[in-house]
Amino acid sequence: MKISWSPQDKEKFLTFTASTVKLYQTYSYSQGEILPEGSLQISDERYAANIASVSDLPQMKCVEWFPGQTADDIIAIGLASPGKILLSNFGRKGESDLISKEFCPKHQRHCIYLSWNPVHTHFLAEGLDKARNESCIYIWDVNARTNNDLSVLQDRRYSSSMAEASVVKPCLEIGAGDMTSSFSWFKKETWTFVAGMNGKQLRVYDLREPSRAHLITHSKSVFGVCSDPLHESRVAAYSESHVSVWDVRQFEKPILGIPTEREVLKIAWCPTRSGDLAVLCKGSTIVKLYDVRHSVTGTDDLEPVIFDRTLQPNRQHAVNYFAWHPTCENRISTLTPTGHVNDNFIFDKLPISLNANMTPAWIFGRQINIQTYEAEADMSVRIKQRAKQEYGLHRDNLWKNAVVVADEPNLHALWHWLDLSTKLLNKEEVPKKLTKTGRYIGVLDLLHLQDAIEETESEEVCLTWQYPDGIHGGGREKKPMLQYTSKARLRCLQLCGWWYNKEPDDLTDPIELFLDSMVNENMEYERAAAIALFNLKIGRAVEILSSDITVKDTPQLGLVAMALSGFTEERNAMWRKTCTELRLSMKDPYLRAMFSFLASDRDNYDEVLKDDVCMAVKDRVAFACLYLNSSKLLTYLTELCKNLKQKGDLDGILLTGLTNEEGLELLGNYVDLTSDIQTAALAVMYSSPSDLSRNEQVLNWIEGYRDLLNQWKMWHH
Repeated sequence: MKISWSPQDKEKFLTFTASTVKLYQTYSYSQGEILPEGSLQISDERYAANIASVSDLPQMKCVEWFPGQTADDIIAIGLASPGKILLSNFGRKGESDLISKEFCPKHQRHCIYLSWNPVHTHFLAEGLDKARNESCIYIWDVNARTNNDLSVLQDRRYSSSMAEASVVKPCLEIGAGDMTSSFSWFKKETWTFVAGMNGKQLRVYDLREPSRAHLITHSKSVFGVCSDPLHESRVAAYSESHVSVWDVRQFEKPILGIPTEREVLKIAWCPTRSGDLAVLCKGSTIVKLYDVRHSVTGTDDLEPVIFDRTLQPNRQHAVNYFAWHPTCENRISTLTPTGHVNDNFIFDKLPISLNANMTPAWIFGRQINIQTYEAEADMSVRIKQRAKQEYGLHRDNLWKNAVVVADEPNLHALWHWLDLSTKLLNKEEVPKKLTKTGRYIGVLDLLHLQDAIEETESEEVCLTWQYPDGIHGGGREKKPMLQYTSKARLRCLQLCGWWYNKEPDDLTDPIELFLDSMVNENMEYERAAAIALFNLKIGRAVEILSSDITVKDTPQLGLVAMALSGFTEERNAMWRKTCTELRLSMKDPYLRAMFSFLASDRDNYDEVLKDDVCMAVKDRVAFACLYLNSSKLLTYLTELCKNLKQKGDLDGILLTGLTNEEGLELLGNYVDLTSDIQTAALAVMYSSPSDLSRNEQVLNWIEGYRDLLNQWKMWHH
């Protein structure tokens, strides 16, 4: 049994055996719906009903749909013997003059194949078995008049009733004394065709000069020859277990060979997709689809690379035959030996492309989908937007790079830290001995190296609270607060942005300038109050929180100011309980840290530094440099650095710096997390000269960022 779809009506197909041709109409149905009796379920959504049939003809060899425009379902039926062709409308009446026409060769011979010309639809090719001095290919003109000459009819072997509508003379005869096995018209070069001849040749003929073959190639692959309807020069044919593909412009040898594990039954080009070749092997449960267009044909020295997919309608039953749907994309029907029809859709591999703007596009069938995303959806989009704003190009004022990324706190803080470190280097606030490995040294290296070089240890300093006028702390005697200081700690405080004077005889108080900047320029009231409190300026903290502007913007801060005004240095149980309750009710990390600090025991500030809702890293580091002894300080900073590295948090650069493997590891984790090679590359470039700038990973970041700029044609960025 074989199957073939109608070229005119996409809902009709036929099946045929040696004795019967059946016409089916397909319909859609819903799950659970009862199908009409005698219908075929061809998929989960469609069924087919038999609407006509032809069964009174013996030994039908082949059936081909008429490709011309007509309202009738006209088919050409080739009989195995005597080689006669019958044009039928499935036994029904119709308007076409072609219905019931017959075409009879001169002598009884077996019909091997039929093939309609797809453009000049009145031409019908017939292949006949070999006979001495007879042509093996007949080209019939189906519009030719029937022969009613009785003198001719008397010499024929058929009854007069059959001969009255018969055509006995083809318009062309080709291949005298030859044997043919397969045939295919070219769709664009409409007067030409290719045929498998004598079991060893493929020949290309032109109807306008049929006396000789215009092209010949020698091959055993002469069966099932077919031309790609969407690529005029591409031809395929098969032998027992091998499929060959030619380009007729270079017809000497195949451009692609496809070996198969079993004997080939059928091959066919997809009529809607150029270069898709379906191959069916004997006894196989799958139909293989080869993408000839994208396969690499190779050379004499290299094996070809062939892209293929598989269609398996049913694991339990072999596929006996298949047919492409002539108009529906990716639709192919298969037959099992038991006559079961499966209607299948082949899902494409989705080719996806990204343009230089990182806009993805993909193709499915005949549709092209282009998807646009918000700027935040892809890091490359953000990288491009930053580059357009000259991100990283402000060498003299690095803080201007922070303005570009003002909406990204980690990057904003990174560039401010780089700017601050640069200013300290220019003022020689950091000794040159410490910057041999790079410009930007981190807090951990400062603490380790400077104290070791200068052989100094942290000094304990006892300071007292500075109260506002009228408030005396509720105690009879002011109790000192213990802080720690050293040259290394002071420089760490500078790197954290807490401006401290280097010289002890300098009477100016830079912390006041720092507090004014936070309040007046950045409106960071909570942070300013907390830093004032950590510096024992409780009066300044109350002033910040109770100012008219602060209370107007955040009324809750006025209540915090009132609570601070009741601070007592006695730190009794009631005060501790009050501070704990207030801390838990606060959401702002700086307000929480303030009450944790006021309720803390001496030298135990875990609730300040390890709260679930923590202050910024730079402020935690600065606080630790003030209040933790050397042992606890290094332990805390090392643990904090480890956590920040694992998270790829750029705030950790304050601790690692950009001079060692620690900083490189942090940057690497950041890039792995965000794909932001732009920031990583720029940060290391500004740290030059350093050992990091020669690292292979860093060079890859720089090269990757350069490639992105080149793709976007941003030559001057």
